[in-house]
This record gives sequence, structure tokens and C-alpha cells, in this order.
Amino acid sequence: MNEKEFRDFYKKHPNEKNEYYYRTFPELNKSSIRLSLGKLREIELNKEFEKGMPKIWLLIINQKNWDIVKKTNIIGSKYGTKMNLIKKNDIIIIYIKMLSLIVGEYNVILNYKDEKEHFHGEIYPFRLKLDPIKILKNPISIRSLINRLEFIRNKKSWYAHLYGGRGIKQLSSKDYKIIKKEILKIGA
Repeated sequence: MNEKEFRDFYKKHPNEKNEYYYRTFPELNKSSIRLSLGKLREIELNKEFEKGMPKIWLLIINQKNWDIVKKTNIIGSKYGTKMNLIKKNDIIIIYIKMLSLIVGEYNVILNYKDEKEHFHGEIYPFRLKLDPIKILKNPISIRSLINRLEFIRNKKSWYAHLYGGRGIKQLSSKDYKIIKKEILKIGA
């Protein structure tokens, strides 16, 4: 099977778990399937936002850094590759790992670099200046959304989708609408 045939097959079955593709294409190794799926899913996300729509990002942080973000409206990362993809007017959803909570929604005002210490003795030079849309007094447990979110493909090991990726995940508009609906339901 060549790459075009795989792409065509994927277009007909875009929401399947990786295991489905492994069984369907046993002649291909798993790492090449994962790589191809990653590229195809990224292409889909980019097409979705090509028309000037802001991109939606899930930023995964710890409780200590969330306390700083709430006070300063600044979030940082050590990894510029993903942070540099985030642009002015993009939307950020903040997720606290270990607690599994969505705690806030922000609009990006500025993407910049700063080498000064800001986060508990650590330097996170790639930074975003944020404008709060909603800071949730009653955070949303992501566990209640797992079965509806597309980016969480393996529902049994859902937590694996929220680690890695340098703490930054791009979300589809469908996933954003699911999260946004919950934010609006509970209010600020």
C-alpha cells in the first residue's frame, strides 16, 4: 500500500483508533502508521482554521503555574517549536494535569520571548500574554468529556493524550465546542 492509498482510506475512516489501522494494514509497521496518521490529522486541523479562524490550543500545566497564570495572565514554555505556532487571537484552554481539570479560557494577546525567571525559579522563555475570557470558579473535570472529545482517541488510556506533546495540544473546532458548551453551562 502506498501513501496515497493510505490517505484515501483515512478520509473514509478518519475517526478510528490507531489499532484499527494496524489491523487493516498489517504489512505496514506501526511507527509509519502513527507518523502518517499524525500528519493527516494535523493537515485536517490546519484546513479547519485556514480561513482566518483562530486556532484553539489546550495548554497543560501544573497547579503552581496555574496560580501564576491567574495572577499575571502570562504562560510560558521551554519549548518554542509548539509555542511559536500560537498566534495573536488564538484561544487557549488551560488544563491542570494531575487534577484533570479545565480551569480557564483565554485569548492570546502576544507571543513573545523573555529569558527572565517567572515560574517558581524556572525560566520558560517562550511566553504568551493572555486576556481572560473565563476563569472557572468551578473547574470542569475532563473525565466527564473524555467520551466526546475527538483528540482523545484511546478512551481507556485517556490520560496519555494529556501528557507529552510538550504540554500543548491543538484542538479541533468540534472539541472546542464541546469544552465551550461545558464552560457556558457552569458559568464563571
